[in-house]
Amino acid sequence: MKKLASLISFVFAAVVLTTGCGLNSQFKDEPNFTDISGIITAQPNSDSRPGTHILTDEDGMEYPVRSLSLNLSGKNYLDNKVKLNGSMGSDDVFEVTGITVLEVLNGHGSTADAIEYKNTDYGFETMIYSDWKVEEGDGFVRFVAPSTEEGAKSDYVMIDQEPFYFTPQATNSDENAALKAYFEEKFPTLNNFSAFLSKIGKDEMSALKFDEDAGRADYYVYRSGLIYKLSFIPSTNFDEDNLQIFNEMVAEFRFLGFTVNENNGGETDLSEVNKANEALKTSSAIDTSDVDASSMTHFESLPYYFKASYPTSWYYTGVKGSKSGILHHYGFSEEADGEEIISLNVLASSSVSEGQISKVPSGSVLRVYTKVEGQSYEVSGPSSMEKLLVSIAKSIQHIER
Repeated sequence: MKKLASLISFVFAAVVLTTGCGLNSQFKDEPNFTDISGIITAQPNSDSRPGTHILTDEDGMEYPVRSLSLNLSGKNYLDNKVKLNGSMGSDDVFEVTGITVLEVLNGHGSTADAIEYKNTDYGFETMIYSDWKVEEGDGFVRFVAPSTEEGAKSDYVMIDQEPFYFTPQATNSDENAALKAYFEEKFPTLNNFSAFLSKIGKDEMSALKFDEDAGRADYYVYRSGLIYKLSFIPSTNFDEDNLQIFNEMVAEFRFLGFTVNENNGGETDLSEVNKANEALKTSSAIDTSDVDASSMTHFESLPYYFKASYPTSWYYTGVKGSKSGILHHYGFSEEADGEEIISLNVLASSSVSEGQISKVPSGSVLRVYTKVEGQSYEVSGPSSMEKLLVSIAKSIQHIER
């Protein structure tokens, strides 16, 4: 049976019964994307409810569902136990944006296990089936479907990335501004950006989606300084089941921190923080006038729930801390494979007070400490970049997940 490790089903029945509310009121209170699990079947012609299919959960409750982008009648899905990602529409029909097979019940498809695939060199995770072949190359990862005939070509999935530098405008709060800029640059003959906009992955990230003839599908997702392209490439022996597996991979896609070589700097002596030559509240007048806000972008740390700014044209990588007192290490460089210039460490502890910044010079290196929502951080780099180091430290914000 196909099964995906560590999936947690969201059981609507329990919510409805304990709150005494109908589905419509439940989703008005919580309009965000969520998921439901159960067995999916075709909706009978005699069923007057809107929708195209019915999902029946383990308690026997039925939910009308539909999808504008996925073929819910595919044999890999129909009559199987699945997890549906999406949101409830105003007409009480669950709008499906992603689907994962939890258990094969209809006898169709492979009996291979669904397993997690993580790649910190390219900074993402997804799911694959154990009978698919993985090929990791220079700038791409290819997932090849099992061949139905010996020597025959197979469908495959390609995930690759390309640099894309975007300078946000201080007056533009559009979260899709970078993706729109990429759309206008790469697809100048197309109009109506929003018509190609979709949501993908566990974190419901914005993406451009293009469907072509013969099963070809492409998604483009922006990450600071990079565009990720997720593609399904059909072969001459195109199998629609493989396209449905690609849809599952897209639904499970998520960004990870990058691999980084261990910092060659010395151990951090946290006792030095008490001897800092100055400790200033983040709201006080620290001079960062030389740092142009429009030249900065931000990254998010998924393991530690914070975000911070860094120069738009730079690159960053992250890895679990390997030194005493350092939980996680992020490195910033001017080139994709260049030498690390600035470091940001998530610390186990420090004596800096909440909301303060403390600067500790050490020869040609400056270490800047701060604490946000109880979590301690150290930003370090050349003393000549003091304004940038302080600006990065000041930009650290806790994010909710």
